This record gives sequence, structure tokens and C-alpha cells, in this order.
Amino acid sequence: MLAQFIHGSRQEEAKPLRSRHSIGLLCVVMLSVTATIVACESKVDDRPNIVFVLADDLGYGDLGSYGHPYALTPNLDRLAEEGTRFQHFYAASPLCIPSRAGFMTGVFPARFANYTGDFGLGDVPTVTALLHDAGYRTGHFGKWHLGADTSSGTYGIGTIQRAKGQTSKALEGKRSRDSHAYDQAIRFIEKNRDGPFYVQIWGTVPHYPINPAPSFLAPFAATTVAMADFSPFMLKKFARVHSYGGDINEGMRRYLGDVHSVDFEIGRILEKLDELGLSENTLVVFASDNGPGPSGQVGRDRGLVDQYGKDLLGSPGPFRGGKGSLYEGGARVPFIVRWPGRVPAGRVDDTSITSAVDWLPTLCGLAKISCASPHLDGEDVVSAWMGGAHSRTRPLFWKDSWTNAPIAIRWERWKLREGGPPNRDAELYDVVSDPGETENLAAIHPAVVADLQNRIREWDETLPSRYARKPRR
Repeated sequence: MLAQFIHGSRQEEAKPLRSRHSIGLLCVVMLSVTATIVACESKVDDRPNIVFVLADDLGYGDLGSYGHPYALTPNLDRLAEEGTRFQHFYAASPLCIPSRAGFMTGVFPARFANYTGDFGLGDVPTVTALLHDAGYRTGHFGKWHLGADTSSGTYGIGTIQRAKGQTSKALEGKRSRDSHAYDQAIRFIEKNRDGPFYVQIWGTVPHYPINPAPSFLAPFAATTVAMADFSPFMLKKFARVHSYGGDINEGMRRYLGDVHSVDFEIGRILEKLDELGLSENTLVVFASDNGPGPSGQVGRDRGLVDQYGKDLLGSPGPFRGGKGSLYEGGARVPFIVRWPGRVPAGRVDDTSITSAVDWLPTLCGLAKISCASPHLDGEDVVSAWMGGAHSRTRPLFWKDSWTNAPIAIRWERWKLREGGPPNRDAELYDVVSDPGETENLAAIHPAVVADLQNRIREWDETLPSRYARKPRR
């Protein structure tokens, strides 16, 4: 039963997730009031096509529209000008694999007893399966991280072409590491132009290794880093690169070239939609899976640090932390939504707190699919997409997939982080007035700390008592 897909809690031992990928048996017409059944009903009318582009390790501050002083991202800036840019959007995890599980399922990744990168998503309903069962043609191109099974039909995805892995080989012409995935996605759009279609393009850029083609590097040949243009966190990152003997200017040029290549690929998608006359009825969404890669913290091998760490100059903007961190820079990422005539153009939403776990319920609403689940962590935030505001009814939580991992919670204006090293005190930040998390207010607001800790305890009690991963070589 669906009620059992969260396998295990503090009171009940975790059980393995099964590996089925179709949710056909879970999508039935509700003939009785049963809390453990997902209802899926579709009405075909003006449902939009959906293009979802997910960058890999792109920081909140890496785009021109999000404040980077040197980035050249004209296509993504155009997307923001023609749509809405969100300032309080969070990935479901500060790490690649669990982040993707959050987008796919609307469920906090810590609920999965079996690590999704190893075992997949089991029987948990996915956004692709729901859309497929409602008549959407579905495709996935690029990075996967959703288990070993990539056969057609997995999670309701009709066409799957996964990335072949990172490459350190030199690229030529207007080709990026992700060009092949975008080539396939464009062919998918052309083939399914009659729609409705859902296509997700999950790139590998700007995850290390940073290796943009010369054509993407050329615009930054004269770029010189001015320390005053960056946050205190970035200054620490620059100092780390310098300690490794790296050239900050050269590293920045290479990183900006890689981001520029992402923007080029986005331009190809937008141009194709215009060419086919699909732009008006296509929802285009751009996001990142987590914050920017932490310079100098790539693996345990010093050789990896020497080869890659000097180029990982992604920016979390005004925030603290990066990939893997429970501070804002680890999970707060760019999120841009465009749907001409529906989503307001040129708008910046600086109040709505939204998350990757909202992706599934929001798309279900837009696609006119009724999906009721007692275990869905996400909320339908279509009101924020369409120009209003969204007030969350429940907090956002982050926890890695091990029992005593640190936990963070965002509720209203507050962010609390606790756990980690023994005897580490709770940290409380007002991330509205102090986005850089510079002043710990725990001693000043003990009642707020107590309330958030109670919410954490209640949530943590619902999680698996054990987590399983496959042995690493």
C-alpha cells in the first residue's frame, strides 16, 4: 500500500523499497474514501507542454539575473525577463542524488530508507509516471542518479537517454559537455510537437571537471576578479584556491565559460520552441540541483583537488555555504519559470518559500491531475507561479541519509540548523534579514529555537531507523 512507501520509522524497522517503476495500480478513480490511494484523473484541454532544465552544482549567484558581476547568461536572463524569478527556492537536498529524488517524488529524500542513487525510487509515485498516465509523452535526457534501471518506461518515462559521464577531453566549436543531451531533447520536442509533452534535461555542467570549449572561454579573456564584487564566503573560497597555488582569474574564466555553455544550450531550446510555434503553450523551468561545488573539497585525493578544485568558483550569491552544506548556499538555488500569458513576465518573487518537493503537486495541478497522498511533503505552489504568493503550511526539512545526520529546518523567516559534531549547539538565523547567516540568534530567541526543535523531533520520528546503501568500491 502507498502508506507503506515510507519504509520504517523510529518505532518501526525500515523495509526495502521495491523496484517497480509503474504506478498504474496506484492511479485509480476514487470509489471510496481511502487515505492510502492516490487518485489520478486527467482532463485534456489546454494543458501545457513542460520543459524542465536542471543544472548540476550551479550556485544561486552564478547567473546574471541572480547578480553575478561577470556572468554572460543572456538566454537565462531572457527567460527571467519573460517569466518569474524566485528568490526563496530550495533544492530538496544540498547533494545531487537525493535532490533529484525530491523533484521526482515530492517527498523529502530522508524518507527513503534505501539510498535512491543505488536502489531507485521504488513504488513511490513520480511526476513523470503521473503525467505519462495522464496522456503526456515523457522524456529524460542527461544525468540520471535515479537507480540502475534506465529502460524505457522506468518511472513512466517513455524515452530515456542518460549522460555518458563526465569528460575531461577538450571540446571544440559551440559544443558543451551537455550538447548531446540537448540534441536528443530537441529531437524529442520535434517528434512530440503535437503534445502534450514533458521533457527533463538534467545537465552535468558546471559540475567538475570544468572544461569549456574555447568558444565559451573567449568572452572572458580579459575578466579579472575584483574582491569587492563578492561576498565574504566567496573571499574564503578565493583564499583556498590561492593556497592550492591556483590562479583565481584563470579559474573564474574557466568557470564562467562553463556556465556560459549552459546558457547557450538553453538558447537552443528556446529557439526551437519559437521555431515550432510552441512557446506560448510551453512551461519552461530552470533550476539547479544544489549549491555550487565547494572549491578544494573534491574527493579525498589530493590529485583531484589539484586538477579540479582550483576551477570550482561557483557563487552562492549572498549566502553562506555550498554543495553539501546545510547553510543557505547549499540548497537555495536559482528557479525561473516562464509560461507566456500565464506566468507574469519580469517578476521577482521575494516572499514565497518554495521547494523542489513542490514540483510534483504543482505540475499535477497545472496538468489537471488530481493527486491526493497523505505522504506528500510538497505543496501546490501554482499561486506563486501565477503572480500571487504562497504561504507554506508546513516547514521544509533537510537531512542526509544516515541516522544521526545534522538536520536543518526553514519555517517562515527562520532557519535552524542542529546536529553534527558532538555537543554542537543549535544555530538559529533570520534568513530574511540576514541571508548570509552571520548572526546566530539562538540565545536571543529561545522560544523560537524550542518550537523549531520540537518540529524537528516530530519529523525525525517519522523517518527510517536505518538507511541502506550499496557498498562502495
